[in-house]
Amino acid sequence: MIYSLEGPVTEIFEDTLILDLQGVGYQVFVPVGLRESAGLGEILKVYTYHHIREDQQTLFGFPSLADRQLFMLLTTVSGMGPKIAMKALSALPAESLIHAIATEDHATLTSLPGVGKKLAERLVIELKDKLPATALTLPNTQRGPIRSNPVIDDLMMALRSLGYSNDEIKRALSQTDGLEVITDVQSGIKLVLKGLK
Repeated sequence: MIYSLEGPVTEIFEDTLILDLQGVGYQVFVPVGLRESAGLGEILKVYTYHHIREDQQTLFGFPSLADRQLFMLLTTVSGMGPKIAMKALSALPAESLIHAIATEDHATLTSLPGVGKKLAERLVIELKDKLPATALTLPNTQRGPIRSNPVIDDLMMALRSLGYSNDEIKRALSQTDGLEVITDVQSGIKLVLKGLK
């Protein structure tokens, strides 16, 4: 499996980039935002998903491991193939897409390319409880989204082991300030338990 690629961008197409790795050009499907921000000759690193079928092999590339994780989660839903998942990530920032699923915002989901009413319903039903805690969007618009922090996933597991439900944990996370800067699970638990009381 190809985990990541890093090299200069040699060509830019409508949906893909060509990355040169020691004379070998890799064609990689990437989100629109990444493609539009890339420049010819720029050294670019992408985290990849190598999709293999009987008749073809395709590389999908992402600017972060969190984006790749979300992409792979989306493709577990029946009817959400890799190319539709990539179009969804191109149409909405990851945090907005996760928020739409978590809040059952069918209007936003059905506005995505290739996503109809039934697929939007499956996305909500199958993924609502699997969403990464690191991308939860806080309800107060004056706060930003909780940015990627791997400690938060460990924190969620610890809270589950204490007997709290996913809904209780997500509600407490959304109401807790300072989680984006925590560096260890113990300090995170102290913060969140205040919201769970």
